[in-house]
Amino acid sequence: MMRILIFLVVTGLAVGQNRNAEWVTSGADAQRSYWIPNDPKISVEGLQQGAFQFLWKSQLGKDILTPAILMDRYIGYRGFRSFAFAASISNTIYALDSDLNRIEWQKRLGEPASFAQNSCAGAVLDIARSITLSYPVVGNVGRVAWAHSDVGPAGEGAVTLPTALRAAAAALVPAPTPVNPAPPRPGPRPSVIYVLSDGMLHTLNVSNGDSVVPPMQFVPRQSIARGLTVVDNFAYAVTHECDGSRGAVWAVDLASKEVRHWNPEKLDLTGSDVAFGPDGTIYATTTAGDLVALAPKTLAVKDRYSTDVAFTSSPVVFSYKGRNVIAAATRDGSIHLVDAGSPGALLFRSAPPDQGSNSGTLATWQSLNGTRWLLATGSTSVAAWKIVERDNAITLDRRWISRELTFPLPPMIINGVVFVTSNRPPALQALDGATGQPLWDSGQAIAGNTGGGLSGGSSQIYFSTQDGTVYAFGFPIEH
Repeated sequence: MMRILIFLVVTGLAVGQNRNAEWVTSGADAQRSYWIPNDPKISVEGLQQGAFQFLWKSQLGKDILTPAILMDRYIGYRGFRSFAFAASISNTIYALDSDLNRIEWQKRLGEPASFAQNSCAGAVLDIARSITLSYPVVGNVGRVAWAHSDVGPAGEGAVTLPTALRAAAAALVPAPTPVNPAPPRPGPRPSVIYVLSDGMLHTLNVSNGDSVVPPMQFVPRQSIARGLTVVDNFAYAVTHECDGSRGAVWAVDLASKEVRHWNPEKLDLTGSDVAFGPDGTIYATTTAGDLVALAPKTLAVKDRYSTDVAFTSSPVVFSYKGRNVIAAATRDGSIHLVDAGSPGALLFRSAPPDQGSNSGTLATWQSLNGTRWLLATGSTSVAAWKIVERDNAITLDRRWISRELTFPLPPMIINGVVFVTSNRPPALQALDGATGQPLWDSGQAIAGNTGGGLSGGSSQIYFSTQDGTVYAFGFPIEH
């Protein structure tokens, strides 16, 4: 028995080294990169081999869904599970077994009557897991760390299988009785997901959807709430102007339940998210042309960068040659690069594009050779920029622009493969992130207009349509 346990511990440790392989919040991570850097199968070379395919679809009600939030290799009372969690505007949360295409559980968080009566009801529900502030790490591949049902220290996520197995192995060896026994430690807490529904923040048990703690009031009811993010025992969200209410960034202490908010001095917030730097600083953009740095937890204004054109994208934060950089797009299609160490300092501002306006969501990724890329989404295309340094200054070189797309959703990047969508006809496409060349197309697999957004990890991509159907594409999981 001891030999078996030791073998499993070593194996679990090897598997658990991979990081950033799950989509756990809006934009994948705290920096809103829309990037999964490591995957054992998805790559330019992997897609060229032709095994990437349609896997399954699942009808979850009839309403538009949020992008799926993922949890790979969860260990619960029913054994191993890989979950995809999605929420619908009918106030229902779904937990899908993403390996078996099976609904594990579903739960309605109250009656959705107020949604139909409210003109702000476009996005009153969001879903997330707890995250860390560290940047995505390139290089390790393999399936993500095996999630146990315990919760570890704040900011570190779930206790991994190796921890559990080491504890089991230690239990086989009688421990000496301490002279002064310590008081008993509280039992393990369940892994949870967080759901923001009609102003209330819910904490739900991953295994069955039950509430772990009573729901708490977070943002105003019936507000347009997006970008739910949970980090360091605080939850954050963004609300936008609607029916007389002002846009705001919100924060709630999950322990004390104290709520704070910050309103822009003029006009509204832009995009659907705020972005976080590795030190916890929160970056928000406004339609008045301000990029504001807010202190974590207190939301006090630390600094700002102002321009003469309204911002149209949420910020994205990344590291480039030892410097933390913020990128955001403005209404004229320009991209602004700002030094996160001094948010008032502009590093670079691109000229407006000469082929249409790419002023929507930004995404970023880094290749294995260290090249940093930035993607900008417009109404008819996705454009790729390479970040370079000339004469000790950062600049952007546009390298490619996609074929015409109809109302594309924000793209996502896995291992240098850029996944984009088009609405008419509905399709998912994979492009080489360095050249923009097509690698794969979903063909006729998707029926219905595009919906909540893309997410992915563990060699699969998840994509929903407006009729509440989730589609899974990727490499089949070996059972």
